[in-house]
Amino acid sequence: MSQIKEMKILARTYLGQKGNWARMIFAGGLLIFVCFLPLLLAGNLTAILLGDTAEAEQLLWLENLLVYGIGALLFLLITVPGVALFYRYSWRLYTQSRDGINAPATQAKRKPAGVWFDGFRIVLRPLLVAALFALAYYFGSLSGFLLYLPLVALAIGLSVLLMWATGGWFLFPYFLCRGEKKAIRQSRRAMKKHYKRYGAYMLSFLGLVLLSLLTAGVLLMFYVLPLMMFTYFALGDRLSAEQTQEEKDQ
Repeated sequence: MSQIKEMKILARTYLGQKGNWARMIFAGGLLIFVCFLPLLLAGNLTAILLGDTAEAEQLLWLENLLVYGIGALLFLLITVPGVALFYRYSWRLYTQSRDGINAPATQAKRKPAGVWFDGFRIVLRPLLVAALFALAYYFGSLSGFLLYLPLVALAIGLSVLLMWATGGWFLFPYFLCRGEKKAIRQSRRAMKKHYKRYGAYMLSFLGLVLLSLLTAGVLLMFYVLPLMMFTYFALGDRLSAEQTQEEKDQ
């Protein structure tokens, strides 16, 4: 977990350069919009195609079929390319800051991570605790809230199983952004002995992601998503460098 904290510090430093934070907020907002756009368009297009006949109970199956069918098609045409562009744009900002900071001419002018990120980090922890108590109050009582803990445990168990099953693909977007032709193979080789870091990376953002749900995605756009992306690329650099060193030592 300490290495993940180191990657986060490095990510904050890169985000504090040349307005990267503001650019990532704008890109994150567009990404969230692109993710919800297929659903909105699918509902509107279905209403236009069916018109008033959609109110008939016998046509509800057709309405659902059109919504999901059109939504899936629009997801492939809009959301998937949008996510790819977001990764490419984030990678470009990351590499520009990384190469600029590490250059000898600019090493002495290295800027701190930024006071905004330190402020968020200080404020978010008590907010997360307050959000948990608010959820407990929402469910009626603390005992009522505790009844949901088995479901939470099941969700965590399934998440761990999913991380184990998909761990080899973790760095696939990273190598794809680097222009590697065999990104899947490179990802599996780099992640062969580093599943724990993958899990540590995901768990380190779990609290922030849960808190983002309570803010309707505002926190995700303004803080969590930029930090997650730059931390991901910094971790990819580290794991890729370790893989290269291990191959040289063999």
